[in-house]
Order: sequence, then structure tokens, then C-alpha cells
Amino acid sequence: MCPPSSLLVLLSNLVVFSAARFVSAPVRVTGWSGGRRDTSQGWALTCLHGSLECQDICCDSDKSRCTDFGSHFKAAEFAATTEIRGCGVKDDVTRRRECCECVSSDPPPPPPVMPNASDCSSDCAPFVVANLNCPAGYELSAPLLLCYGCNEAEGYATRVEHHVTSGWEHDCPQDDMGLWLWGHECHTCVPSGTVTASTTTTTYFPSYWSVGVAESCAPPTTTTPDPRGDRRWELVGAANSSACRGSSLDDNSPSHYEVVTAKDIEECKTRCWEQFPSCKGIEYSTGRCELWTRPEGIFMTKNLSGFTCMRYGWAGGFHLQKEYSSNRYLSYACRGNDPADTDPSYYTVASTALIQDCRARCVAAPVCRGFEFTNGRCEIWNRRINDVSRRPYSPIHPEYFCFSYEDSMSVQDVVGDRAWEAVGPPGSSACRGDSDTDSNPVHYTVVQSLSLEDCQAWCVKEFPRCRGVEYSQGRCELWTRPEGIFLTKSVSGFTCMRFGWVGSFQLMGGGDRACRGYHPGDNSDSNYVVHWRISFEECKARCIASRPVCSGFEFTTGRCEVWTKSIEAVSSGVLPGYSCFKRVQTLPPLLL
Repeated sequence: MCPPSSLLVLLSNLVVFSAARFVSAPVRVTGWSGGRRDTSQGWALTCLHGSLECQDICCDSDKSRCTDFGSHFKAAEFAATTEIRGCGVKDDVTRRRECCECVSSDPPPPPPVMPNASDCSSDCAPFVVANLNCPAGYELSAPLLLCYGCNEAEGYATRVEHHVTSGWEHDCPQDDMGLWLWGHECHTCVPSGTVTASTTTTTYFPSYWSVGVAESCAPPTTTTPDPRGDRRWELVGAANSSACRGSSLDDNSPSHYEVVTAKDIEECKTRCWEQFPSCKGIEYSTGRCELWTRPEGIFMTKNLSGFTCMRYGWAGGFHLQKEYSSNRYLSYACRGNDPADTDPSYYTVASTALIQDCRARCVAAPVCRGFEFTNGRCEIWNRRINDVSRRPYSPIHPEYFCFSYEDSMSVQDVVGDRAWEAVGPPGSSACRGDSDTDSNPVHYTVVQSLSLEDCQAWCVKEFPRCRGVEYSQGRCELWTRPEGIFLTKSVSGFTCMRFGWVGSFQLMGGGDRACRGYHPGDNSDSNYVVHWRISFEECKARCIASRPVCSGFEFTTGRCEVWTKSIEAVSSGVLPGYSCFKRVQTLPPLLL
């Protein structure tokens, strides 16, 4: 037996080796979604190195996104939800997301070698979009079959694009506009003699019917339902300068409220809760609390220093059902489960001149799942709005507005880091399209508005169609021109503001360089949208108005690329006359 001193020496020299663990991001192969009445989504994932290992984000977890586990994790499924961050459409949902990574005990191979792509001439086979060539000592890999573009995999380039590719075991899904995605045959360069029949190792296809169900997630805890449900507070007007009013600025009838004492606004809110469901909101000033019980709720406020007005009810986000079409001559009426599903039992009808009053009545209603407004008629829906009916809109047809209720949707969730910027001097600039005479009525919708801030708020609620506003005393134009607002005309009393990807634009590479994605060879057509015969300033304006995103733009005389993929590099060679600008968010979002 070793003496104690010898044993200590042996222990101090002992090294314990654990298995090496190398992780990387999976690649999305294809996907599916549950449709407009079911927000479930799933993605088939594959590993280029290693095998998939997945973790669950349960409904009661403090995590909300896969990147909370690590930046390389990707979602294999997103459960059907009634809330942006919660679970709930399906009764057996226990899991919010399933998140996966690629794990291997072997170190990853050297970085892939990007093929050189050249334009395909007329003698190419059908659906071949580029000739790919590898440097000496390398050859093209076996095809990697992807629905979301070859940019999903580092170092891969597109050779073939079409709907049905030989050897595919899956179909590609539809995009947000209902169009089928084209499949991509993607290749990288591998050392000669190493091409195998398949580039992939493990592919995981989540089951539609099991989405959101996980044995590892404990069922949601059963608690006594809160009679207040998911009602919440919202500020009406500005804090410390707004007194509550009913149907007009002078409507302060004592029958609308009860006056009690409260040491602060939180105690005033508590007194309102004690009178639930009759209490629709509060007005608070030092020591004085008005409990508003007006059945129609609080519609507007009056400018009074030292007063704060708040509604209590269905005060979440209301999502305007207008984004499914860019056709200016269509409007949308609310429906149940399909475009023909409407019944008087689904809603109550009120008469009101303004859409803002219709929304206020919805917030104050016993139950509100959304509202429809047209020509002074307000429908407050008591059941979930899952579809719309498309209606013609013209001077002889009324325009329908349908808003569905999203109880936990914050404005930040919806609009990201979009923000506002003034176009021309405030107070003397009317919005215009591509010339100072282009004020075509098809570019905007006119609504009544109490202030510029209120006008901006309605633009945010019409997101993503609304690209900006023009405001002048009580009149609000919500600009929906797809190219955005380019110019203004000097008109006293008008203010024009863009809403979109504003901020500063950083010149990349010092000029005479073209934009690229993650490396100097990353110039896939899927990275950007091309606009022809426009000026530099109009190119920038189209970037700001871009949907779904703009990371920057490339400009050369008469040609504009609005980039939707992150710009991280520029062309390696000099390209005289080309400029690449990357968007840098520097303005705080003005979200209302």
C-alpha cells in the first residue's frame, strides 16, 4: 500500500479525460405550418457534422426562444399558441418549442470551400441556374436538398432550382404569401475522391400531430381560473396630463364614475379590481381616484395637468387582418373558421362614428376577441376570429376593418426595430410618391385622428402594410404604397413621417464595392430584391419601406438592390460606380 505522501503525489498527477463534445448548428431541410387557424410550425433538420440532440422549452419555462440555450440552436417545432410566448390552442400542449443542436465527439472538418458560380448559358439543362466549379484538388459534393435556399448551409451554392427534384423525400412548404417554395440542389467543394452518396447524416421530421406534446414537460399546473382572465391595463393619452372622457372631450358626466380616495395610482387600480367587472378604467390625480363604470368604456382624454387615465379590459394588441393581400381594392370583414362563417351570436353591434371608439368599446366589453368596423357600424366579437371575408372596396363600397385580439402581443413583438423618421420639415411637408405631384389616393387610407401620435399608432396597427403617415389637424393618411414615401411637397400644416427600417446607413468597403452576404462570394439572387431605373435616394426609401426586412442596399446608376440577408462582406474586387450601404439601427423605435 502506498504511504499517504505517495498517494497524494499520484492523485495530483492524475488527469481525468472526458469525451470531447463539438457542437454546431443544424440545417433546415423543409418545414410545414398548421395554417391560419393553427400557428403550429415544424422544420425538418439535418446535421452536416454529428447528430441531432434536442431540448424542450416547456410551457412553464422561463426560456422563450431556442437561442436561450445557445446561438447555434435551431427550432424543430413551435407549438400552436394563442399567445406569442405561451401555449394553449391544443388542450394537450405541454411544450412551447423543441430546440436542436448538432453534436459530435469528433472535431469538425475544415471550413468548406465555396464553389465558383458563373451564369448559366442557354445550353444548360432545364432548371440549372448556375455552373459551379471547384479549385484544383476538389470536386462538387453530393447535392444537399434544401427548401429555404443554399444559404442555410455555410459554403454551399445553388446549382438547380425547381419544384420537384429527383431523389427528394419531402415537399417544400408554402411561404407567407401562399406560394410554394422552390427546392434547391446545393453543393460545396470537397477533396477529390471523397464524394459520398449523401452529404447529410441525420434528418429529423417532427410529427404534426405531436407538436407541443412532450413527456419531459410536466402538464401545466391546474389552478383556480382568474375571473379577470387576461385583461390588462393600458394608458389612454399621456401620463400626468390626461383626464378621462366618454364620447367627447366634454363628456365628463358624474354617472360615468365613482370617486374614492387612493394614496397612489396602484391603490386606485386595486379599487377598480374590487369592482370588477363593472369597472372599466380609472382616472387618478393626487389622492383622488375615479372608478369609471361607463358600459362603453373610456373613449378619449382631455389635456389636464396632473391627471392620468387608464383603461382596464381587453387591452392587448389588435392585429389588423389586412396583410394577406397588397390589393388596395379589397377590404376584409371578420369571420369565424372560414370566409362564410358568420352568425349574429358571434358579436354585438354598436353604432359609432370613429374606429377608435369601436376599439375602446371592445376593450370595455365583457368578452372581446376582436372587432369589425365599417361605415359607423361596430361589431364586437365574442369568439375567436380565424378568417376573413374579402370585400370589394371603392367609392361606392364601404371599407371593412377587421381586428383580431392578440392578448400578449406587444408592439415590439410585431414591428421589431422599425422606427419613425420625419420626411421633410415637420409642419410643412405633405407626403408624395415618386414625384412631388404623386398623391394618388391608391397610396393611402384616410382616417380621423386626434393627434400625430394617434395617427402613428394607427399606422403601427396596420403593420406591415403601413409605410408611413401624413397628418394635418384631425386628418390622418396611412400610406400603404409598397415602395414607401419618397418625396414631400411643401404644404403648411402637414407633417410626413416614414415608418420602417430607419437609422443610419454605413458605407461598406470605402466605396467601389458591391454588397455580399457572409463572405465575398456570397451573392445569391435570394439575398436581395432588384429595382431598376431609380435614383440613389429612392433606393434608400425602398429599403426603409421593404417587407419583410432591409439590412441595407447596393446602388449603381439605375440599379438598386434592397438586401434582405445580413450584409457582412463586400466584393473582393473593385467595382467602379458601385456602393454598398449597411443599415445600422441608431434611432430608438417610437412605438405607440
